[in-house]
Amino acid sequence: MKAMIQMILYRIWKNKLYFFISLLIIPVVLFSAIFFAFPTTSKTKIVVVGRKEPIVIEEIQAIVLDKAPPFSELVEGKYDAIVTFQKDGSYTIDTIKNQESVETLSQVLDGKLQAFPAPSRGKVTSFVGFISLFILLFNSMLFKFYYEERGGVETRILSTRISFTTYACSHFLVVFSISFFPTAILSLGANTFLFASGISNVNLLLAIFVLSFFATSFNFFIASVAKTEESGSLVASMIIMIGTLLSGALLEVKHNSVTGLLSMLFPQTHIMNFIGGLEQGETVQYLAMPVIILLSLVCMVIGIGVLKRRVTQK
Repeated sequence: MKAMIQMILYRIWKNKLYFFISLLIIPVVLFSAIFFAFPTTSKTKIVVVGRKEPIVIEEIQAIVLDKAPPFSELVEGKYDAIVTFQKDGSYTIDTIKNQESVETLSQVLDGKLQAFPAPSRGKVTSFVGFISLFILLFNSMLFKFYYEERGGVETRILSTRISFTTYACSHFLVVFSISFFPTAILSLGANTFLFASGISNVNLLLAIFVLSFFATSFNFFIASVAKTEESGSLVASMIIMIGTLLSGALLEVKHNSVTGLLSMLFPQTHIMNFIGGLEQGETVQYLAMPVIILLSLVCMVIGIGVLKRRVTQK
């Protein structure tokens, strides 16, 4: 296995552009994740149309305009909502946020709530949700050389004393190491010096380890099943993006909705529930972590089986 790992690392080193992109992309994305976890402003920025009297609420920055701005400015994040008042004092709220956010803003404007509820998702949970998308997509890219060995190279390698398991595990360990170790080091540094969340570095390391292990196993499975690198990357990206949206990795999903139920099918949800529970001081279930590891091992076993069938049928 050592010789196989050295060969893969040598090929990565020889491909200078690929090597430096892999080297630089991790810190860039992780610093972006830290920025994502720390909103630039804590106030809700709204536009008020049809009312001259200013709205003075501590947690709301209200901008009075004569005409509503384009809806695209909501999409761009320039404003959180547009509140249009009618002559009878009623109003409508236009926003791209969920219905729960609309109802909360309405209650604050009506004086039924004195302040916005504290966000249910903490900084570390938002951080882990953001990097889950990155790790899954980055690992997909790192299987480039596994794809390139199709067409005779893998057959020649496997015709030696190297077993299918050794061959697959070598690729797995290289990809896992490149994504896990830099991510873990920078994440633990951020947790220690920036987040001050109360989550121990051990628990954060566990979450990142499980996330990286699953990401590597999932992408190895896709790379084994796919016939070409293009089709494999496309399928993996589609599944990852759909899973990220439904699991609530970037935007929180209501658990009493259909999407909330679907989100439970994705490992990212359980990893973030684990981190979120720790961040909120709740009792968490560690059982989800070994279950995700077991699911990852199943992906590996199936991937190795597909690899063996493909090579022996040539």
